[in-house]
Amino acid sequence: MENAMQGAVGCTNSLAPIPKAVNSLAVLRTAIEALLATSEHISDQEYQTAAQRVNACQSLETLQKWHRNCAHEIARRGTEATSPAAYATPAQREEIITLLNHVLITRQEKTKALLNINRLDGPQAVALVGNLYQKVLDRGGVAHPKAADMLTSLAA
Repeated sequence: MENAMQGAVGCTNSLAPIPKAVNSLAVLRTAIEALLATSEHISDQEYQTAAQRVNACQSLETLQKWHRNCAHEIARRGTEATSPAAYATPAQREEIITLLNHVLITRQEKTKALLNINRLDGPQAVALVGNLYQKVLDRGGVAHPKAADMLTSLAA
C-alpha cells in the first residue's frame, strides 16, 4: 500500500473519478482521507501513515495520482477478499469418477456430475461424494471402500 500511496506506482485510469472542479489541495486531501477512512481493507496503521503523507504533500498532481492509486489498491484488496473457494482436489475428483462408474449410478446422474465436476469447490465435492455413496448404499450396492475413508477424513 505504501508504494501505491506515494503516487509513483499504480493504476493510471481512475476507479474513483476526481471532479474537474477539484483544484484545491485541501479538497483533494479530504477526498483521499475519506476514501481511506471508509475502506474496510485499510489497517489503522496504514491509514495513519497515509494521512501524514497526504497532509505533507504540496503537489496537486501528486495528490491526484495518490487518489487514483488508493482507489485502485482498495479495489484490488476487495477482490482478493472475495476470491472463490479452492476447487476440488484431484483425489476428490478421482473418487467422484470412481463412484460414478458404479453400475447402480444412472447415466443421467453420471452426465450431470461429469458436466459440473470442474466447477466444484472442496465442500461441494465432499457433498457429491457423500450423495453418490449414499445412493449406491440405498440401491443395495457396495460402494468403493475409499469413498467411506474419504468422507470420514474430509468431514473431520
